[in-house]
Amino acid sequence: DIKYYTSSFSVYTCNIVNLLVLLFQVIEMKTTLTKRGQTSVPAEIIKHYKLQKGSKLYWLDTGRGIRVIPIPMNILEETQGAASGEGLLEKLLESRRIDRENEK
Repeated sequence: DIKYYTSSFSVYTCNIVNLLVLLFQVIEMKTTLTKRGQTSVPAEIIKHYKLQKGSKLYWLDTGRGIRVIPIPMNILEETQGAASGEGLLEKLLESRRIDRENEK
């Protein structure tokens, strides 16, 4: 079913949203923002993406809208401490020093 939006959306926006629903089987959900800027994640999204307490969400402002992308917990675990002990900062600073010397 295609849901029609209130008049706060332009007709153009409604047509784009309806087209996306048809083409990509977009699941439409609505939440409310609290005074503190918080919102709830719909249960269907939590279940589908296997979100749990402590799950991280990446918010992306595209300039035309907002996308919320769940970051899988296993990625966070795998990358945590991946660069520790390697002296990456020192290597970067040394590389920049060499670049500056070569520019002279």
